[in-house]
Amino acid sequence: MEAVQAACCSAWHAAQVAVPAGSAGVSGCAGVVALVVCAIAFVGFLFAEGITWGERVAFAAMSAAMVAVPVLFLGSRDIIRNYSTMQAVRSELLSRSEVSNEDFLSSRPCADAALLLETREAISGFFDVPPVKVGRDLHLVRDLCVVRLDPAFQFCVVQAVIASQGVAPKPFTFSVAGLESIDDLSTAIQGVIHGFGPQSVSDDQPNA
Repeated sequence: MEAVQAACCSAWHAAQVAVPAGSAGVSGCAGVVALVVCAIAFVGFLFAEGITWGERVAFAAMSAAMVAVPVLFLGSRDIIRNYSTMQAVRSELLSRSEVSNEDFLSSRPCADAALLLETREAISGFFDVPPVKVGRDLHLVRDLCVVRLDPAFQFCVVQAVIASQGVAPKPFTFSVAGLESIDDLSTAIQGVIHGFGPQSVSDDQPNA
């Protein structure tokens, strides 16, 4: 599970760094969709009467183009938007003052310091910045734009924190709706972990 998550997060970062490659992927996806629609349309036009073979091919190609163009446009728009958002947040984080773990924890009380630091570490990894650049006063929506970056943020950050706790993977639901601070996020993740029950220690973790 951790290997899959790490691979997906690495792929996410690679897509943000190499926008042209991501655009090429969208183009390939649009091409596949276009070919499928073209084939279906062509089969449908086989039963049409009163039109030539050339017209059948032309109508099938038009149907494919009508589907492929919106797919290509929307996919490219999402890639560009996510890339721009990631770069903006990353630049903002890098410009912030460094905060040590001690100062991070001493700013206010918390129920689980270790989990809070793991959450901080996961956020820093997602945005590819040093952990000391992730302050406790960051707002999840205004500063980190997690709503725009979902579901990638949840998959990379939430899964990373849960995996760090050595619990066996189980299906769960999670939403960033209503969460504002890193403390809120850490508390919500803690609730998910507690929901797994006491017998959820992963097999590759040694028993105490």
